[in-house]
Amino acid sequence: MTKQTTLKVPAIHCSSCADTIRRTLEPMEGVESVEVDPESRTVDLKFEESEVTERQVRGKLEEIGFFPDE
Repeated sequence: MTKQTTLKVPAIHCSSCADTIRRTLEPMEGVESVEVDPESRTVDLKFEESEVTERQVRGKLEEIGFFPDE
């Protein structure tokens, strides 16, 4: 089942941050789309829950220094 979610990530400050996040998340199996908005500091995700979980996506963000709000 495809799930959509928006993560608030306070550490996003610029387009470089957005590019880093996109390059990290897009290759993950099950991630269908990643939209990062530096102005609102959000990451909009669409992913296949049977292939990847939101927890795994959050973990990948944390690995690169971006900690989503709960």
